Amino acid sequence: MTVENHIGEFEFVARVAARLSHEISALKVAKLVAPDCRRILIALSGGSDSTALTVAMSQLAKPMGWDVSVCHINHGLRGLESDLDQEFCTSLCADLNLEFNVYRLDDFGSQQDADIAVSENVLRELRYRFLYEHARATDCQIIVAGHTLDDQTETLLFRLFRGTSPTGLTGMETRREVVRDSNIYLVRPMLTVTKADCQRFLAIEQIGSHFDSSNENLHYARNYIRAQLIPNIDEKFPGWKNRMERFRSILVEQEDFLVSETEKALSTVGGTDSRGEFLRIKLFSELHIALKRRIIARMLRARAIEPTFERVENVLTILSGVDKALTLSVEWEVRIDRDKLRWQQIALDEAPSDFLLRQETTINFPEGDAKSRTNIVSWLDKSLRVEKLVPEELKTDGGIPAPNAMEVLVDLEKAKRPLFLRLRRPGDIIQPFGMTKKVRLKKYLHTHEPSPLKYTLVLADSDEVLWVPGVGISELLRFADGPTHRLSLQDLTTSGDSVWA
Repeated sequence: MTVENHIGEFEFVARVAARLSHEISALKVAKLVAPDCRRILIALSGGSDSTALTVAMSQLAKPMGWDVSVCHINHGLRGLESDLDQEFCTSLCADLNLEFNVYRLDDFGSQQDADIAVSENVLRELRYRFLYEHARATDCQIIVAGHTLDDQTETLLFRLFRGTSPTGLTGMETRREVVRDSNIYLVRPMLTVTKADCQRFLAIEQIGSHFDSSNENLHYARNYIRAQLIPNIDEKFPGWKNRMERFRSILVEQEDFLVSETEKALSTVGGTDSRGEFLRIKLFSELHIALKRRIIARMLRARAIEPTFERVENVLTILSGVDKALTLSVEWEVRIDRDKLRWQQIALDEAPSDFLLRQETTINFPEGDAKSRTNIVSWLDKSLRVEKLVPEELKTDGGIPAPNAMEVLVDLEKAKRPLFLRLRRPGDIIQPFGMTKKVRLKKYLHTHEPSPLKYTLVLADSDEVLWVPGVGISELLRFADGPTHRLSLQDLTTSGDSVWA
């Protein structure tokens, strides 16, 4: 049977069980998750794929010994339709007797400049961030998502049309670590199952699902591929998804080998000294061009720079001697230093623009039953997540936050609202943690480690600064019995599907 054949009710559930149990067992053998790992968090949107996954998992929970819960992210981008999705998911989980959690993210319209659209990458990044935070808070190491074979083929076509390398054509992994060194994994147990299989399974179970009208918006590249291209390919080349999957599987095996060869080569041609990382030009020049490109791409990724084809080729070009240096980003450059190609960090001493100095984002707090609220800071490519806590459930000593902390536990009951996120300004004051008097922020910063951010960002009310992310908090945010909120400053952008990823 090919992966495009319709599968029956029993086989659908069996496939989910087999793939998920295999991945969890592999993680246990590798000691990447706890030996007794059995908590599983399902990402449920309300669409047919994730609904089918949720129903299948509800049937598997008891016989497999899994502790299953569900999380729904309401972006709030479609008004009433988004709320109806949430109601459907709530009702479904109640009927299936599954623990249900929901997070709302409905402040995009007010937080973003009118001419800035919410990209697919940003939405995906925010969804995974909420899922990760919930999993971490509940000691869950496995998150499952309902990506299907259809999603896999759409991903391959998208990357191919946009431009990619063979690495990009390996597609979505069956499992990946959500955040590096977190030991929390995203598993996709339905990558050999089609959307039609999901819909047929739901029909047999007599369970509906919700349709996301934003999927009809052809502005999004994936929607265009799904609605305009794939139906024609299906008609002209029956069975192509199955052949595409075989092709992808071969590439995955080859990629494993090439990654190993790249690491071996880098250990020979690369090095580090007091001035940073470098490549030995003579040894590097003797490598095959494929290994050269992969080494450059790897070193770009290590510096959070997307390794596009143009960037990789530009780095290779300076080795020809035409230029001596190349700026890669606002923070990094590569430079010829005799017999070495050095990766050097650029000193960030330039002042912020007048545009940035004028910007400020009013911070919204979770209301009602909502546990958290994410505020989009589009002008700085950041987001601030405000999570409501129950003080008596999180006892700590109210000590000083760790140096360079981008996440702090605070008591916001004494803070005068509204609060704003903005860059530091002349005349700013702060009451340093542990002190009774206020001082100028400029003096405060001179006595602390510099902010790891490019510019000094502050959370302030109308009178004074309350938090300098990466530096310290005000005495006004100290808690006694327990924190009322957790504040987390996070990068908003994601590199997405890099051509060398």
